[in-house]
Amino acid sequence: MNNIWKDIWGLQVTERNRHFLWIALHNRLLTNSIKARMRLTHEMCDYCRNFEETGLHVLRDCAVARELWMLVVPLNKRAEFFGSELSHWFQLNLQ
Repeated sequence: MNNIWKDIWGLQVTERNRHFLWIALHNRLLTNSIKARMRLTHEMCDYCRNFEETGLHVLRDCAVARELWMLVVPLNKRAEFFGSELSHWFQLNLQ
């Protein structure tokens, strides 16, 4: 896990982008799942309305995000790409 932090902080991107990645990796994106725990809304995704809106759902698993990823992820990489847990998924994509 420590290597992933080095990878994130070493990226040649804006501080805002590094901060977003850090928040996402800590599962702190303000998703409906988190807001539902605060009793602010329901936990379902507002886009696909089929699944709980978690950080990984928003970034990868939602039908809307998945449609985009299917255009750019090679066929031979899709099983690992779509089957990984959050931290491993980040590591795959930071390489």
